Amino acid sequence: MCSLVLLHALGGVHQPRDLDLTPLFRLLEDDRWLVRHSAIQALRHTDSPAVEDHVLHRLGATSDPKDMTYCHATLNQIGSAQAIPQLEKNLKSRKADVKMSAKFAIEAIKARAES
Repeated sequence: MCSLVLLHALGGVHQPRDLDLTPLFRLLEDDRWLVRHSAIQALRHTDSPAVEDHVLHRLGATSDPKDMTYCHATLNQIGSAQAIPQLEKNLKSRKADVKMSAKFAIEAIKARAES
């Protein structure tokens, strides 16, 4: 339980580009959904270019709607134009949360690109 609290706290803290996030990347594949979701959220405020690749990998590998929604939320914060094609695939989801979070992530990425 303590590790989940730490992961949640980490999500609200800016993580510099050179911070080794390998331990968090491993947690993206954890069998426990609480750990996975917390790890995805913990990557929301980082400058590391590797983060987007790992989140996109998780997004492409999962069929769990909650995983998708958390990946979309993280990409909403840190995603670039490279994420848009994968996000667009989820615009057709039958799950409203998945569809809307993908839409919001795309809009946020496009807004960042324009500014």
